[in-house]
Amino acid sequence: MIRIVQNLVSRKAALALAAVVGLGTVAAAPQKAQADFRIGFDIRDYDQRCERRETRVWVEPVYQTVCDRVWVAPACQTVTERVWVPDRYEERQVVRGYGWDRRVVCERVLVQPAHYELQNHEVQVSSGYWTNVERQVCVAPGHWETRVDRIAYADHSPHVERLHIEFGHR
Repeated sequence: MIRIVQNLVSRKAALALAAVVGLGTVAAAPQKAQADFRIGFDIRDYDQRCERRETRVWVEPVYQTVCDRVWVAPACQTVTERVWVPDRYEERQVVRGYGWDRRVVCERVLVQPAHYELQNHEVQVSSGYWTNVERQVCVAPGHWETRVDRIAYADHSPHVERLHIEFGHR
């Protein structure tokens, strides 16, 4: 029955009924041992409700740019050249004669004849320098996350929240 009354009573009618019942109970003069009858309405303008929604969301990974100072070594190139090497002489002491007629003479002797030779040497192409190198560091990896949203909505139809009837003695 309370549901029927709640559904049938409009907002204005509920307010008017509450006012009439309230005035009727106030206007009655108190008497000894009188039976008491009260009707009460709890009226709410609107009903605010919340709906819970869970959604699965992909959270992108978070990267941070880190700058490092790096030494770049000088660039060198090996160059091969064909070079003429002349005869090589040395002065050596040579012993001439035998017995009492022996003498030591310094002579110039050919040790290595002239020839071509391949020689390698390093040529610096560019000098060394410092440079800044940026790199990406993963701070938080990507992951799936379940988010719970509470969506509030209002039911604007007025309704009687509680109807109470009391009988008693004073």
